[in-house]
Amino acid sequence: MSLTIVSIHNHGNANEEYILLRADADVNIHKYMIADRTFKENGDLSNVHRHTFRFPSYEVKEGEFVVLLTKEGKTRVGKMDSGEKAHVFFWGSKAAIWNENDAEMAELLEVKSLETKKVAKRKLIARKSN
Repeated sequence: MSLTIVSIHNHGNANEEYILLRADADVNIHKYMIADRTFKENGDLSNVHRHTFRFPSYEVKEGEFVVLLTKEGKTRVGKMDSGEKAHVFFWGSKAAIWNENDAEMAELLEVKSLETKKVAKRKLIARKSN
């Protein structure tokens, strides 16, 4: 992967929480998706993803950071306190995503291929049985 999760900050507060990622190579981040993964009552990782965010087509250079804030806002470019470039994206949620300390996990997925199909309205035709 060319993108790495560095940390999650201010979890539980939708206006301040964010996930910090770093580009380990030049990359178009549209292949990446962040998911909020949960655990079962027995502590095993579940297959439930409650929230997902797919990054748009956007070029990031090696060593630059990607910041995904939970709240609403417009994509922008800024700088980290240390001076590195930071590409800032917004999940658009009014509620916290990372709201439980030990019951959630941030999962970074690299989408190698994707198939989409629009859901169409279909009428079911009941046939008479003989």
